[in-house]
Amino acid sequence: MRNLVFDIKDKHLTAAFKKFGKIIDINVPLNPTSNQNRGFAFVEFEDREAATNAAKEMNGSKYKGRSLTVEFSVPKESYEKRIEAIVGSTNMERKEAMKPMSIKNETKTTAQETKAEAERKAKEEAEAPPKTKTLQRKEKRER
Repeated sequence: MRNLVFDIKDKHLTAAFKKFGKIIDINVPLNPTSNQNRGFAFVEFEDREAATNAAKEMNGSKYKGRSLTVEFSVPKESYEKRIEAIVGSTNMERKEAMKPMSIKNETKTTAQETKAEAERKAKEEAEAPPKTKTLQRKEKRER
């Protein structure tokens, strides 16, 4: 999983994932200088069905204020090739290509909402009856 807050420990992930099945191992790699996690972790389940259910339910969910990306792990070389393919076939920067899809979708939704709100206000202003000179003066004094 990716996009974890940096104070997450094994015990937090155990509590969040044990409902899906028996956990064999949880690995939360730490930054040796800060002793905080590096923003990602691995949860290994006893059986594939439990892992599949955990990935389905937890992927895109919010955990401690962040949208998680939960998926089956792949060897680092495969992951790097996938990122390079995305960067090579799009105009995305490497950093953007590595962002979890849930964050990309969240950002896109926020931008769409902001645009829709601006369009709604512009439409309201265009449809509003013209202001009289007296009302314009009053508004000017209130500012």
